[in-house]
Amino acid sequence: MALINIENSISYRLVKGEIRILRKNPWVRPFLRYIMEHPNAKEKEISRDLFCDNGNARANAVKNILFFFEQEGLLESSPSFGYNLTNEGVKALDSSEIWQGLKGAFQLTLWTPVEDHPYVLDIQPVPEQWYDNGRNDLQEFPESYGKNIENVQLASNKIKLDVIGERYRPTFINTEYKASIKSNGEVSISAKSTVKGFKPFEVKFKVDKEVKSALIDEDEEDF
Repeated sequence: MALINIENSISYRLVKGEIRILRKNPWVRPFLRYIMEHPNAKEKEISRDLFCDNGNARANAVKNILFFFEQEGLLESSPSFGYNLTNEGVKALDSSEIWQGLKGAFQLTLWTPVEDHPYVLDIQPVPEQWYDNGRNDLQEFPESYGKNIENVQLASNKIKLDVIGERYRPTFINTEYKASIKSNGEVSISAKSTVKGFKPFEVKFKVDKEVKSALIDEDEEDF
């Protein structure tokens, strides 16, 4: 494992758009487990058993939850067999994580170790006024980034960029990084900042041979 200095290849971009973040939700596991064990349960039964009420108070809420889970691909239903967990539903049951959609302004942390090889290390919601009234001029993303910067690689599989505007506002976040790379190309990066509201993050991902060779000597041994 070799330590690497990434500060000089980090940039920060304020953008507007729509994203999804995979986050833990305390209700996901008990709800999906109940559905798995009671595939033909009705809304009132679920409401009564999970919320310990008379079955009527939260029946509409349960209906909305079931609809949401179907839309997210966690459940599928049929008149004959009731509800069934999909593969994504089983993953959510195991992890207690569910995709949460967010819309507004965001701060992107970009790492570009090699030209034309940018990585999104992190994305965090910020006040829209940061984007609207920032001191730096708005700029356009390079065409090579693609629509919704789809050509930029995501370091985390817990982030999805659905809609990202074509223009960004450069910014700076005072951040402390620790980064290392293994001989197999696995990079580990952690970051923390004293900026109010900035959440620390840690990502692990693999880079290709071109990036790896730019970061470490091919003759170095992994230790």
